[in-house]
Amino acid sequence: MGLSTDKIERNILRFLFDSVSSLDPIDNSVSDTKIIRDTQNKLKNALRGAKQRCTCAKRTWGGPCEVCQTSDNELVHLRNFYRVIKKAKKHQMTTEEIQEFVENTSNKL
Repeated sequence: MGLSTDKIERNILRFLFDSVSSLDPIDNSVSDTKIIRDTQNKLKNALRGAKQRCTCAKRTWGGPCEVCQTSDNELVHLRNFYRVIKKAKKHQMTTEEIQEFVENTSNKL
């Protein structure tokens, strides 16, 4: 991935994190919001043509993918935040679980 692609991806994911963390209360319906759909579309456009993409969501075993292994911690945490929030409803996360996840992510960033 080029530097500019990483920067664009980081900006998109940071905007998502800031938007979601400002919601009160945060429940699993956040997975169905326009913020998530817009973020997904922006990421698809930004990463179109990128030589390498994060494949952590497609893995069947633990551990970060090769792209995340070479990325800085902030970008890895933002990617993980996006994946978890996007699937919060599917995994039936409670409001408390989501709030704790947002707080933990905020501390890591």
